[in-house]
Amino acid sequence: MCGIVGVYSENASKIIADVLQRLEYRGYDSAGAATYDGKINLVKDVGYVGKLVNDILNLSGNVGIGHTRWATHGKVSKVNAHPHVSGDVAIVHNGIIENHHEIKKKINAKCVSETDSEVIAHYLARFENIEDGILSAFNDLEGDYAVVGIKKDVLFGFKKEEPLVVGKTKDGFVVSSDPNSISHVAREAAFLDDYEAFVIKDGKLKFFGPNGEISKKFVKLNPRFAIEKIDGDYTLKEILEQENISIGDPKIEFEKFDKIILTGAGSSYNAALFGSLLFLKNKINSFAVLASEFSNYLNLINKNTLVLAISQSGETADILKAVKLAKLKGAKIYSIVNVPNSTLDRISDKSFYMNVGAEVGVVATKSFTATISILSSFVGEEYSVGDLKEIMKSLWSLSKQLVNKEHIFIIGSGIGFPIAREGALKLKELSYIHAESFESGELKHGNIALIEKGTPVFGIVSDKKIISNLEEVKARGAFVIGISNKNFEVFDYWVKAENPIQWTIPFQILGYQLAKLKKINPDK
Repeated sequence: MCGIVGVYSENASKIIADVLQRLEYRGYDSAGAATYDGKINLVKDVGYVGKLVNDILNLSGNVGIGHTRWATHGKVSKVNAHPHVSGDVAIVHNGIIENHHEIKKKINAKCVSETDSEVIAHYLARFENIEDGILSAFNDLEGDYAVVGIKKDVLFGFKKEEPLVVGKTKDGFVVSSDPNSISHVAREAAFLDDYEAFVIKDGKLKFFGPNGEISKKFVKLNPRFAIEKIDGDYTLKEILEQENISIGDPKIEFEKFDKIILTGAGSSYNAALFGSLLFLKNKINSFAVLASEFSNYLNLINKNTLVLAISQSGETADILKAVKLAKLKGAKIYSIVNVPNSTLDRISDKSFYMNVGAEVGVVATKSFTATISILSSFVGEEYSVGDLKEIMKSLWSLSKQLVNKEHIFIIGSGIGFPIAREGALKLKELSYIHAESFESGELKHGNIALIEKGTPVFGIVSDKKIISNLEEVKARGAFVIGISNKNFEVFDYWVKAENPIQWTIPFQILGYQLAKLKKINPDK
């Protein structure tokens, strides 16, 4: 995932530098920018955006592009950083061009980088009219992509699967892969759909596709979702903001559907699994499917199926593909999403909004707890968060005991198991410590062989049978940490928690504290 920006405005470099810093959560191994002032001016390098800000600000011209990279093809290096230039064309790219080797051969491109992206610049530079080049690219490029570029003083862009939004500023236009990164400078924006493109020339914006010019509706951007610049860590800010979650009173008429399929990826899948188990507990026919595996379940989907898709950004590629497949089978699509007007929001029959504002830290925190709050409200349950600052204070001693551990295990049962999965994911993402979750009954089927003296094992006590599982690991020397509303004798350390949200948050805090103790940036 990369961050891309394009600007057609006075002082283009200033806006590019600003937006790139707000996009850095999408990619932080290298960055770059290019402007045009009669010639293409280019700066790029490895490292964070901040390293390049002064160089970007010195670029002259009223049209330009920028990029912050998360490497896929080609190692992290200056030559592989974006933008890529060919002749009078410079481009930035988010996505993967699956047939880039074939394209290189077809056009005899003399690429200097190892990326799949550079070939796009060489491809487009062959066309005198950039619109012709884009329409040809729609036919020839395979994969998922959002591309923004400049051809002399023309700003252009086009997309398939990856997000791209065009915003209006006071005196021009700004383009981005994330509307939240531009909502502080853009009053309103238009969201491109697949196989749509734009060009901005002589101050005029034109949208078009394979069938000619098209009109696009501009919608107001919500400044509440603007990505703020803050002192400190976004991750800590977003953990603490969970005390302010407000989801309203969402409802689903479950009786209209034969089955509910919940789908997501990463933390969103863990939330989907939680929701499916909670629904089953309430006699609602449901199950969870990983978005990347969704195509294997298509035979179960029909017009009486509700697909409940979960995505903070509303732009996760696997989830969008799953939803499009389900729509072809006639299913209703409801979504739980954070970003209004995102692709998932626009293609859903109905959306339930997390309403947590921009989530910038690399890990899902407030979006996850908002999602399980929404899912719980569907069956009439409501959970409190607790005093997060007090919880943080109470967990420091545990963090210090865990910081040098190589392995951590977490067990749970029923609705506790998805929380165990989420807890393990938080510890891995933030601290880089190997953490693994198990359904409590599965621990004894081979997995218990991994338990050694001092191995930390968390137990999420959603029911008392987990206590006997913890007794088993305690007998093998495990350091047992209980997450429970009651302190049981088997616990070596007790974290008081009374509901699924309170089971979840300690893992977010521990992951954050472990990252700080290990001098790891928790935001990236």
